[in-house]
Amino acid sequence: SNLAFPDNMEQTPFALALKSDTCYGAVVILDSEVTPFRRSWCLLEAHVALQQRASSRPSFWYDLVAWAPQGEWHYTFFGHTSERATASLQGRGGFVDAADGFGGLPKKVATAGVRIDFNEAEATKEEDRKQILGYVTKDCGGIDVLNYAVRKRFVAAASGVFAVRGDRPALKQLL
Repeated sequence: SNLAFPDNMEQTPFALALKSDTCYGAVVILDSEVTPFRRSWCLLEAHVALQQRASSRPSFWYDLVAWAPQGEWHYTFFGHTSERATASLQGRGGFVDAADGFGGLPKKVATAGVRIDFNEAEATKEEDRKQILGYVTKDCGGIDVLNYAVRKRFVAAASGVFAVRGDRPALKQLL
C-alpha cells in the first residue's frame, strides 16, 4: 500500500510518537559513517527530538550512541586513546553536556558528524526527500539551522581529533 505524504510533518507517525507524553527521549545509534544523519527522515526525527528538548519538554533527552570496534583508535575528551571495543553513550541531552571524561567518540564518527549536510541527505523516495527539505526550509528556520543543531553535538570530539592530527584548516572551519 502507498501511504499519502502528510501535509504537516508534525503529523507523521514518528513526530507524534516523539511528542507523546509517554515518550521521554530518543537515542540515535551511529555507525562509523554516521549513516542515520545521511537520511532525510532521520534528520527530521532529530529536528523534532531537539525541538522537544529545547522548547516544551526540557526533561526530554536526545542521546547519540557510537560503537568503536576493537582496534579502532578512539579519542576521549581528555586526549587519551583506547583500542578496546567501546559503546559511547554521550550523556543525557547530547554531546554538548557530555565532556565529563568518561567516554568519547570514535574519530570517524566525530569527523563525519561535523560534516553532516541535510542538503545531501537521501530518502528511498525522492518525493519524501523534497517534502522534508521543503518543510525544514519553511517551518524549521532553514536547512542551515538544522545542520548546525546536529553538527554541534560532534564539535568537541572532532576538535580533539583535528588537534591530534594537526589539521589546522579543519579546526579553523569548526571555529
